[in-house]
Amino acid sequence: MPRPTVRSHVAATAAFVLLATPAGAQILVQNGIAGVRLGATEGKVRRALGRPQTITLTSQPVRLKHLIYASGTTVSIFRATGRVVNVDTIDRRQQTASGVGIGSTKVAIRAGIRQVVCPVDEPFVCRVGVLEAGRTSTDFLFRHGKVWRVNIGVLLD
Repeated sequence: MPRPTVRSHVAATAAFVLLATPAGAQILVQNGIAGVRLGATEGKVRRALGRPQTITLTSQPVRLKHLIYASGTTVSIFRATGRVVNVDTIDRRQQTASGVGIGSTKVAIRAGIRQVVCPVDEPFVCRVGVLEAGRTSTDFLFRHGKVWRVNIGVLLD
């Protein structure tokens, strides 16, 4: 049996590095971003993203705790339950499995996301889901014709 060479090890390592996507570097439409899923606890958020750069608390209209990360990802936790209700990012590394994310066009969003709607009366958003209390929606927000922010959340009220 032939012995593996240094060249074969280097090639295998390079292929692994090129094909491997970091676990947190993904947008899961209607579920989460950067390894953080809706409904997760703060402990799970910190295990996925580490220590936040800033923490803010709000009480109007809803009591939320916002964990803000240097990467451009913000996680909102409903303080009454301690669970994630919203994940928002401007991090270009975050993409869907089909490769769309920050910087994508509406054409790419429509081609890469099933069940997405880009309402004519809302020219700056494409959405999966509906904006109704208790329901989840994923919003791709546009500026200058490209996605600049992705928001996945449950509308609380």
